[in-house]
Amino acid sequence: MYLTHSNAFTLAATIAAYEEGDAWVGELIAYLEGTVNRIDGFLKEELPAINMSPVEGTYQVWLDCSATGLEGDALKAKLSESGFGATPGTWFDQKATRFIQVNIAAPRADIETAFKQFKTVIDSSGASD
Repeated sequence: MYLTHSNAFTLAATIAAYEEGDAWVGELIAYLEGTVNRIDGFLKEELPAINMSPVEGTYQVWLDCSATGLEGDALKAKLSESGFGATPGTWFDQKATRFIQVNIAAPRADIETAFKQFKTVIDSSGASD
């Protein structure tokens, strides 16, 4: 943390977070788990060709798009076409051309809308079969 580069509220906010943040963190974790469960259910029902790895971090899901046949630039183009915000797997590993990472730090309704947009584009490419 950059406590030496702070403003007047940093110290008070940090202390408050540590002393009184347990309930908020609990609610946040429950909300994120609910979002992950919704994504998992959506993928299993609507996009079975895309597999989600077990979630290890708070706000990120790692999706394997290998079964769609899309990879690299074609996958990136489909993501861009759908307006689906995801980071290409190659940002993390040059060999991960068929993977994407999705940040789920957003309202659940926005995440659901984004995944529906993604499904529309994957379906229209014939890659969901």
